[in-house]
Amino acid sequence: MKIKRLIRFGSSLVISMSSLLVLSNPVVHASGVTLFWCNPAGGDFNTASNWNTDSDCSSGTQEVPVSGDSLIFDNTNLTTGAAINNDISGLDINNITFQGSNSSNLGFVITGDAMSLDNGITESSSATVDELGVDLTLTDSQTFSDISGRGGALDVGDTSFAQTLNIGSNTLTLDSAYGNSGGVISIDSQLIGSGGIVLNGDSNGAYDFSAATTGFTGTTTIDNGQAYLFDPTALGTGAINVANGAGLSGSFSGTVSNFSNPLTVGGNGLSSEGALIFNDDCPSPGSSGTCANDGTVTLSGPMTLTADTTLNAEANVNVTGSVTGGCLSSVSGSSGTLSGNSGTCNASSAGTSGTSGTNAPKTPDTGFALTRASVALPMLSTIAVATSLYIISRKLKHPATKQR
Repeated sequence: MKIKRLIRFGSSLVISMSSLLVLSNPVVHASGVTLFWCNPAGGDFNTASNWNTDSDCSSGTQEVPVSGDSLIFDNTNLTTGAAINNDISGLDINNITFQGSNSSNLGFVITGDAMSLDNGITESSSATVDELGVDLTLTDSQTFSDISGRGGALDVGDTSFAQTLNIGSNTLTLDSAYGNSGGVISIDSQLIGSGGIVLNGDSNGAYDFSAATTGFTGTTTIDNGQAYLFDPTALGTGAINVANGAGLSGSFSGTVSNFSNPLTVGGNGLSSEGALIFNDDCPSPGSSGTCANDGTVTLSGPMTLTADTTLNAEANVNVTGSVTGGCLSSVSGSSGTLSGNSGTCNASSAGTSGTSGTNAPKTPDTGFALTRASVALPMLSTIAVATSLYIISRKLKHPATKQR
């Protein structure tokens, strides 16, 4: 009898302990779940009450993300910018979506542990900036899209430029629907990998690249829109191909900047602003004063022109690399000088007083007010409204909005 009682007692003890374990360690859900962020004040990834399987954050279940899940961040209920910390090591997310709207255009800032990403990022919110400031590794080719159309902007990395974006051998497509009032995709992380980057959104799409990069060797293809570089190495060492009608702009700090990427480019860019635009950074970025054109940008990489090509020199631009396939000439009204190699030009296409084979440099305008609006796309009043919201959120690097 005593033995039977002991057996029954032992069984009851095991059941009770098992129940306690279940209560203290909830069963982890299977991967592939879509989770909505539910704490407008911010918080940690590894807190179940911050997440819900239902968009209303009440009728579903509270679960911590696991690898394979999709994450949705809705800014509708934000009353302040939400600072979110990823404290789950080794998290592999399927995709990330930012959505919703609020009267103050507040957004999310995600920092913390590194994560990997399988199927891209979608920015469809009206937030001035949604920022993913973590080290990020792409597991497959994918797309980062800004389809907000309402001034929303997506930042990958932050202005410390300390994070990395490891593309690997994959292709990263950036799709900015700038349109009349859309957003900007900013890559503030250091690029890593040998894969490719393709800019293929709206014809007025805007893409910022800011971090000094030494570990990326892949090719960048600008099929539509304009890429803005804020460091001469921002796209690594790989070739850059600019389609006819698209553009590449460089705004570099320092007295002398060397841009050495091989270039394939042709045409006049968007709205005849120049397929290539280069300027020297103002001594005090964001200041309201004027800036002398005292910097020099050296284009030392080989340049292949698919058509006669115009360059907007808002700095002193010296072309030392080879130029083949056509004529490189200065846009009328450029305030800086364009000198050096220019390919095969005739007198009519080589500048105001050019001669065959050479672009005649123009006299620098040392009193030129070098604002980023002067070198960016001519985006009229609707763009001005959207980009002014972007300035409020952060010291935006985009040339259409920031004094240089």
